[in-house]
Amino acid sequence: MKKLSRKKPKSWERNLLTLAVASCFTTEAAIAASPVLPNGPTVINGQVFFNYNGNLLQITNTPGAVINWQGFSIGASEITRFIQQSASSTVLNRVAAGNPSVILGALQSQLANGSTGGRVYLINPSGVVFGAGAQINTGGLVVSTLGLSDADFKAGRDRFTEVQGAGGITNQGKITTPTGGSIYLIAPNIANSGIIRSDGGEIILAAGKSVELVSSSSPDIRVTITAPDNQVVNLGQIIAQGGKVGIYGGLIKQAGVVNANTAVRGENGKIVFKATKDVTLEAGSTTTASGPTAGTISIQSETGKAVVAGTVEANAAQGTGGTVAIAAPQGVTVESTGTIAANGIEGGSVSLSSTAGSVAVAGTVTANATTGRTDHCGRKLTARPSTIPGSVITSGSSWWSRSTRLRIRSAVTSAISIAVPRRGPWNAARPSQSAPFAASTAG
Repeated sequence: MKKLSRKKPKSWERNLLTLAVASCFTTEAAIAASPVLPNGPTVINGQVFFNYNGNLLQITNTPGAVINWQGFSIGASEITRFIQQSASSTVLNRVAAGNPSVILGALQSQLANGSTGGRVYLINPSGVVFGAGAQINTGGLVVSTLGLSDADFKAGRDRFTEVQGAGGITNQGKITTPTGGSIYLIAPNIANSGIIRSDGGEIILAAGKSVELVSSSSPDIRVTITAPDNQVVNLGQIIAQGGKVGIYGGLIKQAGVVNANTAVRGENGKIVFKATKDVTLEAGSTTTASGPTAGTISIQSETGKAVVAGTVEANAAQGTGGTVAIAAPQGVTVESTGTIAANGIEGGSVSLSSTAGSVAVAGTVTANATTGRTDHCGRKLTARPSTIPGSVITSGSSWWSRSTRLRIRSAVTSAISIAVPRRGPWNAARPSQSAPFAASTAG
């Protein structure tokens, strides 16, 4: 009889299991105490009116209101609804230490006309769990287990400071905003197995002991993070179609879906994974910023490795392929199940680089062009695929354009670059000529 062996769980799987078990106990306690609604409010700033009506708590607040709560949990059949004055209005909810927040029902933020709007902050150092049935619908949502001072909140500074023993954030439910909204989850450890969605907006998951989100003059947000051993694990779906997704932490494990695709030409998505240590994209995961025109995907490790075993795509159906850049000083690996693509009518750009380690490719990397060029006589030019060992496919079934680029840099192979013919006198390039490449190795 064949002996069955048990696979030893990875450390991040054990940590996630521990977090999930702790969440289950907290959830059971919340259900046992049902009905559950936020309780014990003290208004610190602004004017706030509370209306408890059965399973509904309706809170009407002026912009910039601050409320301290003894407890902020929502039972499975309960609704907590904020009524805010405008889409730019904010309300800060801070929970006393020692009382984790368990959200199993609905958390909403609306304007007077009933449309979704306004930003809700929930700060609880003991941890926050959004259960499998949770439905969160706000104009913007900021959830953290770190510290946020009243002064920083009033000044519009998202500066989150270290709290000893701060809990984590787990999402098993559905968190959404209207188009152009924002969702920020900030804690020492973050696990998502549910759905987080903000089309045309911004989603940030930042794991660290202290985090600061700094709006610069550019439309992007700069994240300053202190995260030596903290991690973000995504097993679910993170969707910001035509928007931006940023995941930051000491360790990043992407085993689900991260989607910044777009259906509208020119609304290109952007995805950033930035880890202090290792970044791992598990087999079966998908990380995409594709559409009529393609977006950008940046995967960075500051001191560790990057491993791609899933799918990473920035493909364009109507324009130039997007940009995929993966960099890690201790090595970049594309496993046999890994696929990286920046294809388009004209090929995009793929870069794999390591300053102190090696770049190993066992999967497939493409930056293909799907539409051929014509010569001065109107004849279509085609090119045979050119392949680097390791299944790095550097051209497709059609001619290279100037924009097509694939580069590999590592400590072992110091530079492998793809040379493509310039636009111009097409009689200088003959039909069926394959695109050349050049490689050099460190001596």
